[in-house]
Amino acid sequence: MEFGYSIGGFDYEKIQGDTLCLGVGQSGEPYEGIGRGMLNIENLPVYRDTIGGIGTPTSDNERTALSLDTKHLLALVNGYDGNALNVMACAQRIGELLSLYANCRSCNILSY
Repeated sequence: MEFGYSIGGFDYEKIQGDTLCLGVGQSGEPYEGIGRGMLNIENLPVYRDTIGGIGTPTSDNERTALSLDTKHLLALVNGYDGNALNVMACAQRIGELLSLYANCRSCNILSY
């Protein structure tokens, strides 16, 4: 909320494969939003692993949802405004908050 960006939070161990791709949702593409049931993600930006969509700006997917058992978090900052400095500041703030409140001992912040 501090930076105004949509942020995706995922249980890293539930992601399939070693690559995420950012694409556009297709007509009829199956997608179950967390606590929202099946959603229409047509024409929305969508992050996909080898199985399918895991996150959109409106809802992350049940399949990769965080839980109390999550040990490894992947957080994606959707910086659609193109402001790389603010996106990085937001990512660094997430790292600070994880260290402060979630006993995070190691945060790797990557920029793409």
